Amino acid sequence: YHLHNTLIVVASLLIAGGCAYSRIYLGYHTPVQVLAGSLLGMLSGILWYTLFETEVVRGLLIKLDGTLYELECGRRDQLINSVMCLGDSNNDNGGGMKRD
Repeated sequence: YHLHNTLIVVASLLIAGGCAYSRIYLGYHTPVQVLAGSLLGMLSGILWYTLFETEVVRGLLIKLDGTLYELECGRRDQLINSVMCLGDSNNDNGGGMKRD
């Protein structure tokens, strides 16, 4: 488990470092811009992590997930009922065609 997390962190840092180097090497950004962007990215990552690890936000997300699940089930039931009703209306010979 620990090795798995370490590999992900090292790979992420290598990719981020390569991107930062390429921006400076190709002349798209100055080192100060790359450093500022890196700091901003790290700070926003820390903020999001701490925000979503709080119990209040975690509870709200769980409640939202339950509500969305109920809405999806209700919509699925409506679709199934409408398809079944549509199938029944086609079998009642209301289309004007005679059956033998």
